[in-house]
Parts: sequence; C-alpha cells; structure tokens
Amino acid sequence: MASFLVKDLHVEWQHGARHFMDLLIDGDLASNQHGWQWVAGSGTDASPYFRIFNPMTQGKKFDPDGEYVRRWVPSSLTSAHDTSTPPGN
Repeated sequence: MASFLVKDLHVEWQHGARHFMDLLIDGDLASNQHGWQWVAGSGTDASPYFRIFNPMTQGKKFDPDGEYVRRWVPSSLTSAHDTSTPPGN
C-alpha cells in the first residue's frame, strides 16, 4: 500500500504514515515512520530508484487467487480475478 501511494499516486509519505497510524491498533510511531520513509526513499537507507513495487507482480506473487483484492477492492467483486489486468478494468 505504501509503495502504491507514494510511487504511483505521488502521495507524500507523511500523509500515508499519519493516516495509517490513526488506523493501527498496535502502531509504533518510530517503526511506522521509518517504514514509510524507506518506501519513499527518504529514510536512513534511501534508495528510491529501485523500490517501486508493481501491483500486478505483487498480486501474482502474494495473492494469486485474488482473495485479498476481492475483499478490499469492491469494484473487483463483480469480475473474475484476472492477474493480467488491474482489478476493476
């Protein structure tokens, strides 16, 4: 999620960090901030040029049946899970 928001939607990492920290039950401020900075390429281990995760590749690797996507992306509920096109298309 962080990679998609920061790299694809160009949302500043601070906005994502703040939003998700408000939603986390067991959130740890330092860990959360560092994770978002890492993804954005602005943290202590900054390497922004290769930390872009492809949502389709990630889906094929970690959600091959589309269970997670169907649960959290309502538009994908009406179509069969097809890993060759983004959900909702």
